[in-house]
Amino acid sequence: MDVRTIFNGFVGMTIVVLGGCSDPAPPSSSVSPSLDVPPSSGINNVTLGGTAVKGIISLGNVVAEELKADGTVLAQVGNATTGADGRYSLSVSSTYLGGPIKVTVSADENTQMKCDLVEGCGARVDGLEDILNPTVVDFGEWYKPGDLNMMALVAEAAANHTIKVNITPYTDLAANYALAATHTGIASRAVDTGSLTSGGIYNANSEVSDLLNLNILNTQPVDITDISAVIGADSTEVVYAAVSAAVLRSNEIVGGSPDINGALGDLSNSFDGGTIGAGDMQDIIDNASSVLDQVGGIVDISGILAGLQEDIDAINGGTGGTGGTGGTGGTGGTGGTGGTGGGTIDPTPSDTADGTELVKVKAFVGDVRTWGTVIKNETGVNGGPFEVQSGLISAAADLSMDFLFGPAFFASAEVMEKHFHGRNTSPNLTDYTTGGATDPQFTAGSIAKSGNVITITDGVIDGVTVSMSMKFPADGEVLALGASFTIEIVSASFESAATDAYINSGKVTFNLASEYTIDWAAIDQGNAVMPGILGGSVNWDTTMIQKQDDLGTPLEAEITFAGTLSTRFVNPSAVSGAADDDLSEIIPGTVTISGDISDTAGNKFGASFTFNIADVELLAATGMLDSAVPKIGLDFTMQLAGLPEVSVNINGSKTGLEEGVAKTTITYGGRRIVITSDLAVSSVNGVDGIAAIGDATITNQDGVTMRFDGNLEALEGDVLFNGVSYATISKMDNGASKITYSDGTFEIL
Repeated sequence: MDVRTIFNGFVGMTIVVLGGCSDPAPPSSSVSPSLDVPPSSGINNVTLGGTAVKGIISLGNVVAEELKADGTVLAQVGNATTGADGRYSLSVSSTYLGGPIKVTVSADENTQMKCDLVEGCGARVDGLEDILNPTVVDFGEWYKPGDLNMMALVAEAAANHTIKVNITPYTDLAANYALAATHTGIASRAVDTGSLTSGGIYNANSEVSDLLNLNILNTQPVDITDISAVIGADSTEVVYAAVSAAVLRSNEIVGGSPDINGALGDLSNSFDGGTIGAGDMQDIIDNASSVLDQVGGIVDISGILAGLQEDIDAINGGTGGTGGTGGTGGTGGTGGTGGTGGGTIDPTPSDTADGTELVKVKAFVGDVRTWGTVIKNETGVNGGPFEVQSGLISAAADLSMDFLFGPAFFASAEVMEKHFHGRNTSPNLTDYTTGGATDPQFTAGSIAKSGNVITITDGVIDGVTVSMSMKFPADGEVLALGASFTIEIVSASFESAATDAYINSGKVTFNLASEYTIDWAAIDQGNAVMPGILGGSVNWDTTMIQKQDDLGTPLEAEITFAGTLSTRFVNPSAVSGAADDDLSEIIPGTVTISGDISDTAGNKFGASFTFNIADVELLAATGMLDSAVPKIGLDFTMQLAGLPEVSVNINGSKTGLEEGVAKTTITYGGRRIVITSDLAVSSVNGVDGIAAIGDATITNQDGVTMRFDGNLEALEGDVLFNGVSYATISKMDNGASKITYSDGTFEIL
């Protein structure tokens, strides 16, 4: 089977995510039995390990306890201490009998935690050395958390299992939700009633995982306060750390110190009945976005925060804003002021969450087969023509930007500047000269000034009809050091036979390196001292309609993009110390394009594209931009024949000159397929493409993994759950792929 997904975007983005077939693999001999009935004797070779994070917890005491059906402790079966990175690993005692395991991290006088609250974590009362600001605990500093008890529940374990058990506020939430089954009077909050069962724990962990669109036990949060760790981490790990940080709020600083247990309790109480209020979820998104912004202008490229915001907006009809204001060149993630009415979000567990190991494995293989086959067929039949059409549209859009919309915009801006400064006061656009002597000039239209607003009406230049209104800063306005200089596009339209482009509203903002007084007369005369530009931002609400291809042939279905474009940029020369108004080398820290793409044939989907260089301002100031690691994310919805609509996120980062790591996540109805691989640019018959070159994995919401010990062009591998192989992948003589399960059954992909 080929698992090859080709996604084509508007403006010509073609991403080849994965490709491959399968090769023989030796049969597995380490297969565990089903755990429908717990064994009566001890189970050997069980290992639990992960990271303990609210902020990173160092020297935390980790205890593993087997539980009875009533939720009480049967016996302690292991213990460990977390390292400076919050990680732990423990071997479960052979006295373990196969029941649920509670893993708890607690604090003593030696335990320390990283402060991940943007506002800081209160007064410094623990005696730890603090050179920066000795009286308070700032973001990123270690402190002693005092009372701390945070847990995770493991449903069951079999011999030779290696189970990832990260301990976070959300595993604590799921554990409390499952344990509620054993408490009289709050059974309505439980996923099942009467007793603690493996099925109930599986479902509780799965339900909270569905809430966040990530696996709460298996996903390892990064140290969100460490920019180097964040840059090198998977995007889902970064968001998990951010939403974990977000559960502690400034009003939970009690007696000068964070009340961690109180914050965990508040989170559990907010999940009443297995639902969470839209307002509570909005707070988490906003706080997580602020944390991402604080650590270095990070934008979420995983699509998780944006997806959560869409859920809230769909419930309350609100519109989410942007969390965090960011420094120069940085911006917060998705968040803001979405609807905060009485609506609730109701996550659901995976339909295979409480199945046996083989049930989960076979369901996973079925999902991979279904999606792989349909994607292959769809791209095989439609991919070629669609790619050609997308290429034509892309080329046409590029031509329109280079030769129609772009020149018309800059010519209009030049005319407006001349009129605003008084160099030419004629109301007729034909009386103005722009650009070089041989450049296209206006052949019709008028221009007028009203206060600080300049308006062009029905201007015609080189086949483009322009109507545009811009607002300039007031003459004599004094701007302080660090203030902003903003030019506002009130509205603009550019219409031609090939392309129509509309800016419904927009602002271009420049952040100044020194105090500056606006003197339009001096600017007009050319003797004004221009300010140094540290950086700035562009924010446009725009619509573009492509009507012709690059050869001027009308498209069968016109393509429309309607949405927003925003970017934060930095000017390296000014940031490094020179008061430089030259913007020829500005660097974008973030670029976000989000909106709807549709055509006149009735097709429509939402998409967003994000480009992010973390901590771009620091890199510019230290002359280290060459070491920047750009990260890119793309989100959209997809509907394929016979399958439910899915949300798709593709994200990746560059790891070498022509190499990188990419991850594709397909989410639908409580289920998830995540494909991760090392990629590189390769050339076939002189045509560059993207090929998988290293180890690749496909995982799902239950933690089942299809692991390929090579790359996706020549595969052999296994299907694993908790580190144990339950199936092998091999290729038969006829080229078809075969999955052989541990129970002796097999199927052909």
